[in-house]
Amino acid sequence: MKLPEAFFLPEDYSDAEGMAIGAGGNVHISFEGRHRVEEYTDTQASTTTKAPAHLDLPTNGGLEALAGDAGGALYALPETASDGAFQLLRLAGGSWRTVGAVPRSGGFVPVGADFDAGGALYVLERMFSFFMFQSRVRRLTLGAGGILSLETIWQSKLGEYDNLEAVAVIEGEDGTGSLLMVSDDNAMPFQETQALLLALSE
Repeated sequence: MKLPEAFFLPEDYSDAEGMAIGAGGNVHISFEGRHRVEEYTDTQASTTTKAPAHLDLPTNGGLEALAGDAGGALYALPETASDGAFQLLRLAGGSWRTVGAVPRSGGFVPVGADFDAGGALYVLERMFSFFMFQSRVRRLTLGAGGILSLETIWQSKLGEYDNLEAVAVIEGEDGTGSLLMVSDDNAMPFQETQALLLALSE
């Protein structure tokens, strides 16, 4: 699909955070402030789904990570923890369902997510300390009963990279895979836009 060249939203509706391509090719974007997920067709937002009200998300702590599985369902993780964990939410048929919880640890919060072809969910997390960023990636194996396993597969040093906020799984024809991560410089002169390609191994 192709979005129109000019597509403007009012300022208090425009804090986009996560993006996922649906099974039909439409684009899904999660927003903070006015916490919601919007589905975009070629010309406009066709469906708006508000974030679950029970999460009581703060203005700058909404649905930060968004990913679509092979079946067309969307999965979202808020940047705000509830009872020491981040709720893993599944959106299908216009309804949200909590399918698990990712324990918070080390001060990290989710900022991006993507699925691989085998159905594993990779979650990029960020921690901010002493005006520096630290990142890590955790891999979730999902099943009918929720999260079956969770492992940390990579973690940077504090200050090694800038504000890594986006992640995409890239899979080659030879079966190899990698993670592409991109930082957000927040339009600040003292930050950088960086791209990091991390090779995956079994």
